[in-house]
Amino acid sequence: MQEAESVAWRKSTLAQGWSRYIGCVGDLIRAGLGARLPEVVEADWLEALDEWTLSGSTQRLWEGDSSLWTGADEGDWLGWYEPGGRFDLMDAGVVANELAAEELNAVIVLGMGGSSLGAVLLGEAVRQPSARALLVFDSTNPSEVRRFEEGIDVESCLFVVASKSGGTLETTVLGDYFYDRLSTLVGERAGRHFVAITDEGSKLEAVAKERGFRAIFRGTPGIGGRFSVLSAFGLAPAVLCDLSVAALLDGARAMARRCAAGTPDEENPGVALGTLLAVLAESNRSLLAIDPSPGLPGLGDWIEQLVAESTGKEGLGLLPLTGRPALLGSAEAADRCVVRWSDSTSTADSQAESLVTFSDGGAEDVGGEIFRWQFATAVACAQLGVHAFVQPDVESAKAVTKKLTADYESGRFLPTRWLIGEDKALQVFAAGLNRVTEGLSESLSSLLADMSAEDFVAVLAWIERSEPVEELFARLRAAITERSGAATSLGFGPGYLHSTGQYFKAGPNRGRFLLVTCEEKPSIPIPGRPYDFAALESAQARGDFEVLAERGRQVVQVHFLGDALEGLRTLLEAVEP
Repeated sequence: MQEAESVAWRKSTLAQGWSRYIGCVGDLIRAGLGARLPEVVEADWLEALDEWTLSGSTQRLWEGDSSLWTGADEGDWLGWYEPGGRFDLMDAGVVANELAAEELNAVIVLGMGGSSLGAVLLGEAVRQPSARALLVFDSTNPSEVRRFEEGIDVESCLFVVASKSGGTLETTVLGDYFYDRLSTLVGERAGRHFVAITDEGSKLEAVAKERGFRAIFRGTPGIGGRFSVLSAFGLAPAVLCDLSVAALLDGARAMARRCAAGTPDEENPGVALGTLLAVLAESNRSLLAIDPSPGLPGLGDWIEQLVAESTGKEGLGLLPLTGRPALLGSAEAADRCVVRWSDSTSTADSQAESLVTFSDGGAEDVGGEIFRWQFATAVACAQLGVHAFVQPDVESAKAVTKKLTADYESGRFLPTRWLIGEDKALQVFAAGLNRVTEGLSESLSSLLADMSAEDFVAVLAWIERSEPVEELFARLRAAITERSGAATSLGFGPGYLHSTGQYFKAGPNRGRFLLVTCEEKPSIPIPGRPYDFAALESAQARGDFEVLAERGRQVVQVHFLGDALEGLRTLLEAVEP
């Protein structure tokens, strides 16, 4: 048999094997994943699965073969293969016992991106009635800082300062702020209200030693932030709150075995999902409406960061969409794909041409779900040919923020932007629009005009988060969809910079961006810095505007000069068709 004929015969045989597990459209795969797909996408998926198996890619992935991705250092970032591997749960348990004896009844995680979303997810997954309160704070908005501080008893809290690099700006300033507050209240005992989670040798480790932190939990060098939920960054806060993580880790390890190189590819949950994600991205179906099980609402936000930040590079990638309403956009849009779990009560799939359903995960097995998505994301990035474990455009936004705050220190704060409209209530800035505009209504009309089925609108909020604010943003998203037919994404700054921000700047140029900011009144100084939280937040928002514009994105910033709620109502009126 000739080589070409041999390869074709093997591919045909594999396709027949995969078809037994996929069956007709809508049948469950044995690996716990069901799919309803257009015929062309299903055919591409079968071909991708065949090629993955023929090249022995699962074995190569477990061996850390960097050439499977880009040939860079991907093999050095696979420590997450062993859930909980290098973290000693007993060390955190000792500290938890100390907290009980000293009546420290709340654990506050100060972190960004993977350092905070993982803690939120585990806090939901293993919540127990008798557990210590677990709160996560990741905002630089001064009103939100003030409200959060007023809502807790600072002296009864343990603050977890979490940063893998040890130099994350937001985490650093929040840690400095609350350490200063506790120094005022309890003096030299302030350090006993803090623990650090960071890599060995980081600046945060040095600060923690200098200030006498109660404990330092070290991250695993080979685990990046968004893959760190089953390492110290997620597990330490959970154990400190007296949450049981044993079943969680058992589920993750069981899924790791199901994804192992010795498992036939057609039974491998990570390979099935990962190759499908890559095919969706390559076929311009890159918007994933995540519809998590009711018992685990935080799963969507965690998947959003993991997938968007990992895949969003080189003009490629996938953008998970979370929250209601307006996940899908136009019912006719071919690029929407709903991802849901079998216990979901939503009817989101009624509009979707493409549907993925899991029958073996969700709230019942969050550890397994975490590992499945991590493994699938690594597979998808390999298929797309992008580095799964770096985030260069997150770093670019950080660099602009650093420059802007340095300008503030030298008295040259912030560059001139594209001011195109102003009245007593708001200012409008724009870049990259298709036509010259004047004022709010014209800018929004330009931003939302001529949108194709593959486009989306990202609403990026830099104002105090509250129930009334979130309700107005939900109405704004619905109005955008009704007017333009576009799916929408909502992110609050600075958190989204460490999540979907990578996809926004380096993924497919299909997004329109609406930044919403507000003139902040509270002046809350940051210890050791010449600028306050309001100036920092302003620099972060304006820095993101600059980088989006530099990347050729269409972006409008609406800046409220007065009350944020009143400004949002004005914005909503301007968008409503």
